[in-house]
Order: sequence, then structure tokens, then C-alpha cells
Amino acid sequence: MSHLKVLKAADKYGMLEGAGHVLCALSGGADSVCMTKALCMLAKDRGFKVSAAHFNHRLRDEESDRDEIFCRAFCEKLGIKLYVGSANVKEDAERSGEGIEEAARRLRYAFLRTAAKECEADRIATAHTADDNLETIIMNLARGSGIHGLCGIPPVRGDIIRPIIFATRVDVMEFIEENGLEFVTDSTNLSNDYTRNMVRNIIVPRLKDINENAARTVSNAGELLREDAAFIEGIAKDVFERICGRDEGGIFADIRELKRLDPAIKKRIIRMMYGTMEGNCGKTLSYAHVSAVEDVMDGACPSARADLPGNVSAYREYDRLIFRKKEEEKEDHTCGEIKIEEDGTAFWGGFQIKTKKIKKSEEIYNSLNTFCLDLSRISGSIVVRARMEGDEIKLSGRGTKTLKKLMIEEKIPREKRDKIPVIADVEKVLAVYGVGVSASAAAQDGSDAILIEVGGTLG
Repeated sequence: MSHLKVLKAADKYGMLEGAGHVLCALSGGADSVCMTKALCMLAKDRGFKVSAAHFNHRLRDEESDRDEIFCRAFCEKLGIKLYVGSANVKEDAERSGEGIEEAARRLRYAFLRTAAKECEADRIATAHTADDNLETIIMNLARGSGIHGLCGIPPVRGDIIRPIIFATRVDVMEFIEENGLEFVTDSTNLSNDYTRNMVRNIIVPRLKDINENAARTVSNAGELLREDAAFIEGIAKDVFERICGRDEGGIFADIRELKRLDPAIKKRIIRMMYGTMEGNCGKTLSYAHVSAVEDVMDGACPSARADLPGNVSAYREYDRLIFRKKEEEKEDHTCGEIKIEEDGTAFWGGFQIKTKKIKKSEEIYNSLNTFCLDLSRISGSIVVRARMEGDEIKLSGRGTKTLKKLMIEEKIPREKRDKIPVIADVEKVLAVYGVGVSASAAAQDGSDAILIEVGGTLG
């Protein structure tokens, strides 16, 4: 079989256009040996250089070392440079709490990135085939994936290319035989302890009993779905640019706008918002997580929240849906409590609190950030602190209410409620920034009073 047929995807998707150096992920198995040899055969005509990278997972003792020795000898025959890396995947998985497969993939791709940087490769080629794609789509379907997962393995993702993604296992073995190539076999491929092996060894053979060309036809289906997905993604991106904005390190959208969207577009907008968060590049949300965000939008609570992977929160601020990195938990959750003097200046959070002892007169008015308190009605010292469970205040003309209820009525976002200065004595709340002064503590004309002015803004 011609190497050009094996590398059909390379030309179809322009994987090698402008390529100067291709780094092949080489395990020593039939697929990676086939791909590396085929690319070497094409390199002179297309004018690019080929190197290889082998990662020893240390999972199979002597067999892992055998694979490494094979790859060194294979690359020496081809006349290409081999970069080798290794890690104890099992120990790393135990530390990270991941499964063996997930940890192995993460470490392998990290090594490939390092090797590509070292040799200045502008492409990283992995040897995924049509059969690998079939297995991936089956696993994604079993997990309840949407169209994105049913598209299968993308032929190109950034600088990562899959030149033999359309080649079946039969195609690979024909190429191996025709070119007199040797390869090694991973003995764990015969074990059904791993999910992919169960799919490969049990489900795929039964599927091929129904359609012997299942790998090729499912690849064709994935290609059609990718075209449809790309079209819908294009529409979603236009909507995303129109309705989403950035604020204080996060991203937000008007919930009313989101609710007017077709569900297919709305779900994509939610995933796009999540994807813009720092450290989330390339990550996406599961169906359950998207549904949790939709519940936040659709529920009656004006400050509902959903905790998402990557230390991200999606929460509601009345008519806005906001994605933001969760703040590191602090022991006191706030900046603490400070005592204020009768004359002086103090600082709490981002606020400046000025105090002055005065005689109350008609020219001095209470406001949302200026409070004139009757000294005779104050018990003990005056402090500035965050709200506490059970805090309440009596406001003139509004009766006694808890701070929680008042802040909801004032539409103060939940994220900001613990950052609001509360003026209190040892028994009660005297005043709250942005809300007002307690009727039971407000100074009357002619009384000895303390004037408190709170400057700053609530971030």
C-alpha cells in the first residue's frame, strides 16, 4: 500500500503545508511505526524534517524498556533523531487522583510538548487511526456525549496532526508488510481492565460482524458531524461576541439574551464562556455541568451558583450570568474586624473610614455612606466588620430587617455582600454602607455624636 494512501488525511487537511519539522509520537506499535515510516518517505519530496519522540510509561517493567530499545533501533535505521522521556505513571496517578489512562495521557503529551520545543518542531504527529476513532466515538456515546464527542478524534488540533486518521488497522498492517517493517506489541492491549481495551476487544468485533467497514463508515459519519458542528460553532461565536463581556477577571452575559437563544447555541455559549477562563484552554464542560449552569439561569434565586471544574464558579447576579475563578478561601473570609476611634482615620478592605466627634446639627444628614451616631446609644466600642449571621438593622420607615434580606432587596450581588462595611457596637448593627443608619442609633439635633464617613467603592 502506498504511503500516500496511508497519509490521505495529511493532504486532505493540509497538515504538512509549510511544515519544517515534524515530531512523530513513536510508541513502537504498528500504528506509530507505520506513520513514522510513511512520513519519512514523504519528507524529501515535501521538504520537511522528521524526528521522533518515545515516552516510557514504566507500567510494564521489562516490556516498557524493550519498547524503548526497539524505538532507538528503529530510528537509527531511519536515520532520524529520537527523543526519549519517562515517568512513573502509576505513582503520578496515585498522587493526582487520576486514573492510569488519564495520567499517562497527560504526562505523554507534556513530554511531546517539551520534545517539540527542544527540537523546534512545528508539528507533532500522533498515530491515531480510523479504528482508534471508532473506539473513541463508541466511548463518547456511552458517556452521553453530544455532537462534539461524536465527531471523534479531530484530524488537526493546533499543531497536533493525525496523518493516518483515515487509515484502518487493515491498511496499517498492509503497509507494514509491504515495507518489511517490524513493531512491538503492548501486552496490556489484550487485557480488558481498561475501558478502551474493552471497547476494542469486545464491542468493536461485534460491530464489525454487522459492518466490516465500521471503522471507515463511522469515520465518514464523524467527518459529516464535524462539518455540521463547525457551522453551528461559527454562528455561536458570532453570538458570543455580541452578547458576552468581561468584568473583574470574569466573563458575563445577559440571562434574558441567553434564554432567547436556540438551545444548541445557548449550550455552546455556556461552554465558550467557561473556556475563556484562565487555565481552561482546551477544556470543555460535561452535559451535567452545562445543565447545572442552565439551572442557575432558570431558577428563582437571584444569586444562585454552580461550582465547575478548574476552580470556576458560574453564578447569577440578578439578570447576569457570570463565570469567574473562585477566590482562594481565606480563614476569616473577610479582612477581619477593626476598632475605630472617635477621631481619626482607619482602613477596612478598600474603604477609608473617617471619624469625628461632633454636636449633631440640622446641617448634618445621614446618607448611604455618612452616618451620625448618638454616642449615648452606643454600647462599648465601635467596630467595622463584615456582616454576620443573624445581623439585623432597624431603618426609619422600613422596620427591622436582617442584613441578608436587605441586601437581596437592594440587589447587592452575593459575591460582594461580605465586602460591605458594617458599623456595629458590641450589641447591635449601627449602620451599613450603601444601606443606611439604624433608627435606634441615629443622633438627634444637639446630641453628642460621632460622624462616620465611609469612602471608597465596592469592587
